[in-house]
Amino acid sequence: MTDPSPPLEIELKLALPAKQVAAFLSLMSRRRRTAVKQVLHTLYFDTVDFDLGRQGIALRVRRAGRRWLQTLKTEGQRAGGLSTREEYETPAQRGTLDWGRFPEAAQARVADDLRERLGIRFETRFVRTAWQIAGQGGARIEVALDVGELNAGDRSQPICEIELELLSGRADALFAMAQTWAQQLDLVPFDVSKAERGVRLAHGETPGPVKSVPLVLDRSMTVEEGFAASCQACLAQFQANLPGLLFARSEASGVGGEGANSATKPGSASPSPQPSALEGEHPDGHEGANAGPTPGSASPSPQPSPLEGEHPDGHEGANVMPTPIDDNIEYVHQARVALRRLRAALRVYRKSCVVPQDLLGGLRTIATGLGAARDWDVLCCETLPAIAPHYDDPVVWQDWMARLEAHRSRVREDMRQTLAGAHPGAWLLAFQQWLLQHGWRAATPDTRLLQMAPQLDAARRILKKGHRDIVKRAREFERLSPPERHALRIAMKRQRYAAEFFQGLFKAPPQVRYLGLARDIQDSLGRANDAHVALTLLDGIEFDGSRAGGFARGWLAAKIDAGPDRESPALVHEFIGLQPYW
Repeated sequence: MTDPSPPLEIELKLALPAKQVAAFLSLMSRRRRTAVKQVLHTLYFDTVDFDLGRQGIALRVRRAGRRWLQTLKTEGQRAGGLSTREEYETPAQRGTLDWGRFPEAAQARVADDLRERLGIRFETRFVRTAWQIAGQGGARIEVALDVGELNAGDRSQPICEIELELLSGRADALFAMAQTWAQQLDLVPFDVSKAERGVRLAHGETPGPVKSVPLVLDRSMTVEEGFAASCQACLAQFQANLPGLLFARSEASGVGGEGANSATKPGSASPSPQPSALEGEHPDGHEGANAGPTPGSASPSPQPSPLEGEHPDGHEGANVMPTPIDDNIEYVHQARVALRRLRAALRVYRKSCVVPQDLLGGLRTIATGLGAARDWDVLCCETLPAIAPHYDDPVVWQDWMARLEAHRSRVREDMRQTLAGAHPGAWLLAFQQWLLQHGWRAATPDTRLLQMAPQLDAARRILKKGHRDIVKRAREFERLSPPERHALRIAMKRQRYAAEFFQGLFKAPPQVRYLGLARDIQDSLGRANDAHVALTLLDGIEFDGSRAGGFARGWLAAKIDAGPDRESPALVHEFIGLQPYW
């Protein structure tokens, strides 16, 4: 007799700006479904070193009214806000864990030696408003709006999110429902659970812009599997940076930014992440004086440990409450990189996996909206600061820069307005639904054969063709015009992205120099392009007739006349001599 399948939770999570809670409640009231409102207080258990968190396990005891429930959840699978994971839930007594009540499958997830070291590490307090409604194709869905706070010691972080749990039916019904709301509200797909955020908050980790992570492909994959994995990687990076693009500091609470006490003050000791006592409970009086135990006595502060899904350079995974864009221009940069990588992936697979025009149109609109903001960031934060030390009057220079920064702020606000109008959250949800439905399979028999072909063979053909085209242009490098050198840089960038997508298919050592040279050539040629862009931007502002502006223009014009960086020809020559590794 086979063991029964483990209980699965299929859920789509969305971040909601706190200022739009009333609008969402208004949308739900039109459905004429009874809302159930509860005050939920949840205690999360782990070891001091967060061993469960490292294994992707969340263990909690939650009070809802007079009931206590204990729950164990596993890491599962997640993408685009959709998660599928094992969930074991049983009654509990007064805020304490009772392992005997968990089924054997749940008990097997946590070793006995770990159980002995478990304690309360953080807590959540929020109000949940829930509805059960019908979805596409007869699906039954529970919609829950959670508004409250996550606490770890003296650190806190707002909670403002919507969860759509599939009770019956197909998972794509969740995306269909969410897209309707995302066309009217600034909803963003959100992959990171409250448990993961609690661990990071307890560690005092400060979220930031998210860089791309290596794509994991293997030689057994088909072309369509490689296509889906490449798209998911690019969409995940864009999704992770999106809240930092959309929301200014005043709007960031609960969706894009950190709570007022989300990190300790500079120079202060990191506190032990012990939550507050349960006595007294929620200020609205729902909780009683005997609600449960006070969390255990002080324990040492946990040392930061790597979490599953974290980027190795310290950046966080998808949608982990980033600092608003006001403080970090990298959100624009990394979001733009994500979209460029996505466009490169779609180009790589354009003959086998065709993306619908509405998704391509949304991609173009969003990418265009980021372009001007990134150009002004590079001008004010990279190009002009390098010129500043050579100007003879710092006061005049700073006055001129202040006017440029004011213009840059307006460009950034225009970007936010453009993005909001493009509804990038809805676009992400639509793209994820299309991937979930394997939409590329609506193709001719010949195209289906291409999709089912080995990814390794296709990767070799793609890399070979891209390399051949680059080498042909590069042999004439000294005679290339500035536009032709820029075209070479774009081709090099596309080849580098393709090589990165296929990294897992080939042995590592031969790829290191190839990817390194491609990156160096791209950067070297990019500096010349930055000068062209900077001069165009300065020529386009009406107010600028200052002496500092004239000096900067002259400097940039001289750099353009000087041609590419000195190292560019040598780098290109070395690239031509590389032996292909594929």
